[in-house]
Amino acid sequence: MPQKILLFLWMVLAFPFAVSAQEEQGIKEPPFVTIVYSSDQGESDQNIKKLDFLISHFTTKQEWIDAGELKPEDLEKTTHLLYFGAVQHSLSNSTRRAIDQFNGIKTAFGYNADQLEGFDFYQYTGEKRLVTELSGPFTEEKLPLTEAQQVLDIKASDAGKIWLYGEYNGTSFPLLIQEASHYYYGDTDISYSDSIALSEVFHEIFGMPHSEIHPGFLRLEDVNPTLDPTLLMDCADFLFSQDIPFMVSVTPVYKNPGEGEIYYLEDAPQLIETLQTIQNKGAVIVLHGYTDQHGEGVSGDGFEFSPEENEQMNEENLQQMLNNKLQKGIHQLAAHDLVPYGFESSHYSLTKEGYRTVSRYFPMYIGQVQLSDSNWMVMEESPVLTKPDMLNNMTFIPETLRFQEDGNTSSIDDMMERASRLQFTRDSVMSAFYHPYMGVDGLKEMIKELNTIPGLVWQGLPVDPYKEEEWLGEYKKEPQVEKPAETPALKKREVTFTMEWLPIITGISLSSLVIGMSYIISIRKRREDEF
Repeated sequence: MPQKILLFLWMVLAFPFAVSAQEEQGIKEPPFVTIVYSSDQGESDQNIKKLDFLISHFTTKQEWIDAGELKPEDLEKTTHLLYFGAVQHSLSNSTRRAIDQFNGIKTAFGYNADQLEGFDFYQYTGEKRLVTELSGPFTEEKLPLTEAQQVLDIKASDAGKIWLYGEYNGTSFPLLIQEASHYYYGDTDISYSDSIALSEVFHEIFGMPHSEIHPGFLRLEDVNPTLDPTLLMDCADFLFSQDIPFMVSVTPVYKNPGEGEIYYLEDAPQLIETLQTIQNKGAVIVLHGYTDQHGEGVSGDGFEFSPEENEQMNEENLQQMLNNKLQKGIHQLAAHDLVPYGFESSHYSLTKEGYRTVSRYFPMYIGQVQLSDSNWMVMEESPVLTKPDMLNNMTFIPETLRFQEDGNTSSIDDMMERASRLQFTRDSVMSAFYHPYMGVDGLKEMIKELNTIPGLVWQGLPVDPYKEEEWLGEYKKEPQVEKPAETPALKKREVTFTMEWLPIITGISLSSLVIGMSYIISIRKRREDEF
């Protein structure tokens, strides 16, 4: 990497605005959060994982404890306690005692908080009601939900301060209430809109106001050995001219079994040169799977590491496959001095163990996160930068705006609508991607619109030149992972001469020589007979 690439600390990337806010307020340590939950599904509950996204924006010091197992000593280091009641039940005396004796800031979600001391500032009517919009006293803007959802019907006492309102048909009602150091949120199902709103109020709960800018991230997507390098270079040159930092998502091997094609990165020397050039100018390489395909599919159809698409594998075999492909992908790039600093899974599909496997290789994960090991469609991103426990504290660059879709004239409008909703949170992420095969004109159109987002500041990613040297040294000194034997159904674009061809070529040459000599001798004999 050249001198132009800036060296940042990973802590600053994950919490860039929290750090500045802490300095302003004289806060030296991030909060220590203990999440106590009552849930039928325990740790696999999707709402708990969504809270992980939000809390990890402010701190990586957090612990998760089942309500039935909570002891007073579990809260000795805790500064903020969060109770999540996903199901209605009676809390044990020991659980209530441990929570009641805790003197720090308490936040309760959903059911059972009325059994705890200090939460008498709200009343649950026992009913639910619909909500279609969220609002708060800190902004004149309203946050529309993508679809109506049910919340708990609660009433606030006169002493309570309301931080979030739910709205339906022009009527507003309390949703998140505070009294002194206690907060209560009347919902048990955290939608993405809830996450946007909660990430804003969490600044108040955790005492971290943050700078009010929206970090922007951009990546050029689905670069593989079949891409025309001129198209990639045109897009990169435009972004460099606009001083917009960006990532390049690279899949090192392209397969199309139906057409009998397999192309490796080394089969595209001009693309390698282009990637090296833009990396040297400051672009950050991201590994996007190994082939980004599954079974007999074409690269780009994704689900390379999905358990649903690899049903013949148990979890252990799936992780072995993932581990092997990560190593081969890194080798493919490192062989050409390309350093991947992050990973983007195929169609964002991975199991919980898969994220932990990836974290052994990369400090950064990009895209969306699969919240259910059994259903890839249960997927979501964080509205803010974060280092969630679910990702083993990898920095998560969420994909919040999506992308400009080829042939869809309204896709940019959809991106801008997402950006408008994210404005509800003061430091939400504006992250998008673009396919360079579409040409640079579409990228120019997309960037022109994105640049109108209030508060958007395009962000570079931290890379460490010393880590780069270590990384390249580690993967280049080891022998390259052997490519799988090619079958007649999988062929390369180019055929090169190797020693394996020598016996065949020699045989053909000798046969041709014998045939030629025999022909000459027969001609000569025929002429002698004629005379």
